[in-house]
Amino acid sequence: IWDSVHGYNAGALSGTFDVRPLTELTSLTLEGTDADGVTAITVAGMTKLVTLHIRENALTSLSVAGCTALSDLDCQENALTSLTLTGVSELTGLNCGYNQLTSVNMTGLSKLEKIWVYYNQLTSLDVTPFALLKDLDCQGNLLTSLNLSGNPLLTSLYCGTNSITTLDLTGKSALASLGCEDCGLTTLTMTGCTALTYIYCPDNNLASLNLTGITGLADLYCNGNKLAFSALPASLPVLGGSYVYAPQQTIPVSLTNGNQIDLSSEELFDGNHTLYTWYKAVDNSVITSGIDVPSAGVFIFDRATFAGIGVYCTMSNASYPGFTGGDALRTTTAVIQSLP
Repeated sequence: IWDSVHGYNAGALSGTFDVRPLTELTSLTLEGTDADGVTAITVAGMTKLVTLHIRENALTSLSVAGCTALSDLDCQENALTSLTLTGVSELTGLNCGYNQLTSVNMTGLSKLEKIWVYYNQLTSLDVTPFALLKDLDCQGNLLTSLNLSGNPLLTSLYCGTNSITTLDLTGKSALASLGCEDCGLTTLTMTGCTALTYIYCPDNNLASLNLTGITGLADLYCNGNKLAFSALPASLPVLGGSYVYAPQQTIPVSLTNGNQIDLSSEELFDGNHTLYTWYKAVDNSVITSGIDVPSAGVFIFDRATFAGIGVYCTMSNASYPGFTGGDALRTTTAVIQSLP
């Protein structure tokens, strides 16, 4: 009586497989037949099946109905468009990444601790019912929001390459690793995320980054946002890791009275003063005169000289040596007005 079947890198296999006659089967692994390989695996009703690993095949559908003992399902890298898991109430680990899923029905799966649904076509994902969830990877989908209020035990979150503009992680005191790159984020709240050691949030639209209380942070990737010197720590609490902050997008500036720009918030960091260089936007030529500096970081442009002309500034500071050359910190362009 077989209780386990394992086929790894089973590239020569193809067609369909019905393993239901193996009634005592607790573990099935059939992986690596790729796009021209196994197109169907029938396991519905196998009440003793605990582990099902069927990644890297050519499955277009999968039913695990009646697999009441199933606790570990890995069906990544197939061609599934939908997946229904209702009734599989013992499931603790799910990996269905790299399919073509537009929906995953996980109703009633209160024991789930791991959900990996990365690189599918999901437009929504409700994980609030899963209070035991520790590991969530939903990157590479079409999500516009992600509610994590019901997941207090979360330790690992990867939700990058979606369209999530606001991410609230308040109180996620167990969260150690966060990846939320390329989402269009304008707000990232990490209040109480005291266990974080790794944050990967590049290529968003963040203008601020509050790291208060995150004393174990060793790795931070936050380049490609709108973070000025004043929004960045000079160093991380734990040395020896990776801190990548340059380049950034252009930093927004505004005019006062039509000819004054205040960058005094970017003036002094760890005893190092900022060097400001102003340019005309029309030809990127350096401006050498016609600017009054009443105080450090405050610039008043002569109206007669600059009215109607767009100007921008590049900034460098020894506390942030990564902002050099083509990666220099730069402001948006402001057009000087002839009248206040």
